Amino acid sequence: MIPKIFIIGAGNVGSSSAAAIVLKSLGRVFLYDIVKDLAIGKALDINQATPYLNSDSQVTGCNDIKEMTDSDIIVITAGAPRRTGMKRKDLLIENIPIFNKIGKNIMKYSKNAKVIVVSNPVDALSWYLHTYFTGMEVLGLGCSLDSLRFKYFLAKSASVSVEVTQGIVIGTHSNKMVPLTEHANIGGIIASQLIPNSDMLEVVYNTINAGNIIVKKMKQTGSYYAASFVIAKIVESIVKDKREIFSLSVFCEGHYGFSDITLSLPVMVAKNGIEQILELELNKDEKEKLQICAEEVKSIVNGINI
Repeated sequence: MIPKIFIIGAGNVGSSSAAAIVLKSLGRVFLYDIVKDLAIGKALDINQATPYLNSDSQVTGCNDIKEMTDSDIIVITAGAPRRTGMKRKDLLIENIPIFNKIGKNIMKYSKNAKVIVVSNPVDALSWYLHTYFTGMEVLGLGCSLDSLRFKYFLAKSASVSVEVTQGIVIGTHSNKMVPLTEHANIGGIIASQLIPNSDMLEVVYNTINAGNIIVKKMKQTGSYYAASFVIAKIVESIVKDKREIFSLSVFCEGHYGFSDITLSLPVMVAKNGIEQILELELNKDEKEKLQICAEEVKSIVNGINI
């Protein structure tokens, strides 16, 4: 049976994700937005590119949220965008009413869907959906985009192909994120053997600040090309049962010593969604930084009425 993939929000991230998913021919893609006909127009534009994409997949643009009925995967990109100087708690408060409405619709029309949260603050919004809507399968984009950037900067620093770099970032999708430099490798070789410490510090700095730099340059929006390809890869791992590993915002139940909070951790993603949360051996510094991430999420969600 061909999977049904429903994307909520036809802005830059949502429409780019629809195009990336169509490029991979992953299923029947539906694109929805509250702005009348916006998603329909974006869908027409994407569909007319399919002859060059060598894909027979199509995007159906929607004006009615009821079109999400019986979706297998739901991608949420809707919500207020992160703006320069905006605190994450303020953004959470602004987006909660939107997510409350979306969550109710998901439980009404597609309660068994795997829900991928993209909107920011992604860690806190993932916590909100998981906590408020019992039983919902929630996978937040978390640090998966940051991990992609980490791999890029590793390759750039070592002057090698991006195809041979491996690395992961955990914690929170914020400036508290934790790039795991000791776990990074280049073609199977420990990255620190090929990249001097001073250069590795620059890799970490660039990884942490990449999103902020993009927002600063683009003024009223953030990254969407890189994010859309990450989203498509996560969807692909579910649809094709690939069991790939991503750093995703997941609800902790004793993982890494944390409970009742959402953190971005290494997750094996398969046809059932979260197959396994992988526990890496962290050094003292990494554990302390992960603790700071947990405290940050707690401070953001503290006092939020659910």
